Amino acid sequence: MLTLLMVIYFSLPLWAADNEDTISTIGMSTLDLTPNQTVIMLEVSGIGKSEVQLEYEINQNVDLLMERLNDEDDIEENSIKKLKQIIKTNNDKYNRKKFKITIPLKIQINNNYTDNQLIDILRNVLQIINNTDPSNKHATYNRSIEITYNIRELYYNFQDYQQQQKRLFKETLTDSKEKLKLIAKILNLKDLRIHKVQEIKSSRLKNYKQSINLNHLQSPQPAKFKEKIKVTYYLY
Repeated sequence: MLTLLMVIYFSLPLWAADNEDTISTIGMSTLDLTPNQTVIMLEVSGIGKSEVQLEYEINQNVDLLMERLNDEDDIEENSIKKLKQIIKTNNDKYNRKKFKITIPLKIQINNNYTDNQLIDILRNVLQIINNTDPSNKHATYNRSIEITYNIRELYYNFQDYQQQQKRLFKETLTDSKEKLKLIAKILNLKDLRIHKVQEIKSSRLKNYKQSINLNHLQSPQPAKFKEKIKVTYYLY
């Protein structure tokens, strides 16, 4: 649902004359959008005395998890990204060196399903992660290497935020031009061309995250995104 806002207050000018050669209008628009992508930010971490052995085992676990997830029909190819590996070195209370390696994974799911189907898919993916987590299979106190999984973030966002941003900006610019037509008619202006566009309020679609409660999964909900720009036109 798209709503264009055009409000005229007669106590304030509809336009602003920046100088004798330009005139400006404010364009505004609001777009109701529902997130179309699910993102799971997972950290696979391991602690051990041997950096080489630890790195080998943790990569084995990551590869196994990615293989099991890719076996699912609902997980598209290349939708799982292995991010930059983090290595830390610490000493224990006996001053013995221990290593910690963390490999972050970004798992993306397209929301091209009904709400119930999406929740079932998400629940299934979370179950695969839980079943693959070595800490759920072994007692950690008698192992030289400890590996655990941690879901750092779980949220909905926009896979095609650039396309939606373009649509929102286009409608905002249209609103500005509609106001300009009214001004031109009132002032009998014949030739106006865009000089510059200044963003006043950003929709922040790119960084939008709709958190998901891990213990109570909910479907994506629509949200309002507003854009506001100042458009300056040359007077010819």
